[in-house]
Amino acid sequence: MKSFASNDLQKQTNQTDTLPLQFPVVFIRGLNSWGDDRIHIGPLRLQHMWEPFRQAMQDRKVRFIPIQGMGKGRRQQHVDQAFQILKTLGVQSFHILAHSAGGIVARQLIAEHHSQLDVRSLLTIATPHHGAHIANKAISFHQQNPMMYTLCKASGYDTCERANLYAEYTPESMEAFNDAFPRPPHLPVGSISCAVPFWDLPLGPKLLSWAVRKTYGSYDSDGIIEESSQRWQNHLDRFELDHAAQLGFSFHLRPQRRRQSQENFHNMVNCAVNYFMDVESGKYAEG
Repeated sequence: MKSFASNDLQKQTNQTDTLPLQFPVVFIRGLNSWGDDRIHIGPLRLQHMWEPFRQAMQDRKVRFIPIQGMGKGRRQQHVDQAFQILKTLGVQSFHILAHSAGGIVARQLIAEHHSQLDVRSLLTIATPHHGAHIANKAISFHQQNPMMYTLCKASGYDTCERANLYAEYTPESMEAFNDAFPRPPHLPVGSISCAVPFWDLPLGPKLLSWAVRKTYGSYDSDGIIEESSQRWQNHLDRFELDHAAQLGFSFHLRPQRRRQSQENFHNMVNCAVNYFMDVESGKYAEG
């Protein structure tokens, strides 16, 4: 597989003495049911999901390698694909930074391939470690909202076709996952959580959150994932970022909110880099 990630790795191999981290950061994106690694607004395709992260890490002189081309398959397919991509890229030792459902993929990847991968640490951002109620709502969306389902299907997004993807991230499914894949032993693992006050969410996440709240009541979330579900093992911090803003994409209409979102995003990136630096310094030597 040829990609800018492999090119970046080649160019940066001999620069470790000038970098804040000895090992590169591998990024695993969250669920993308379109399968093209891009941010979508309806039928509109925007940048790659990792692009703002890549730029932010580059600004901090951190070697950043996004896992590309995982497609839209189920979790096991993503795990297998990620492993093959890492082998193709020839990445030896690395940290993993994972967003949303990518954190679940990372946990399973480490569990199944720990003897073949030298993972130095794992940090998850807004990962539904205990499941997400929105997954249950998405599965039954065509029954509860037939008119909206018809409109979504007409625009190319059929929730029925994607139901098996959502099913892996319900609270019930994640309870079984946590039993099968507990905390990786002797590996530093951390989590970052995010939540935004309901009335400060952008319109899209606000509508999604409102639909879930009608069934499950009020709770802190980033518009997609409950904040309480994002906390796992060593919880580092909580940031006021919606689910897209965690990737560096702000869809707020007000300029002030967009500026605040970007500032919070960069503060979160600093938190992640500092964590990896602490791992390499031996602060989390016992995991």
